[in-house]
Amino acid sequence: MKLYIKNPKFAYKKIVSRYVLVDIRDEDQIHRLNPIASDIWEMCDGKHTVDEMVKIMSKRYSDVPLNLKDDIVVFVNKMLKSDIIKEI
Repeated sequence: MKLYIKNPKFAYKKIVSRYVLVDIRDEDQIHRLNPIASDIWEMCDGKHTVDEMVKIMSKRYSDVPLNLKDDIVVFVNKMLKSDIIKEI
């Protein structure tokens, strides 16, 4: 059971209807998140597994892709590689 936490070196802000992550060590490192990616980021709180994220997202959004779990895994792995989140 893998759990993830946010890297505190990233600031998270909502600007109008967009969400951004800014690496406070390098303010040129800006990651734009759509609402679904933002929800996944928020669930990286050390309490949610990928399977739990899938359940929550399936209830929250009416039109989820059949490969939602794969999409979440890909996004989580990208965030891990970019040091945006950490596995605990």
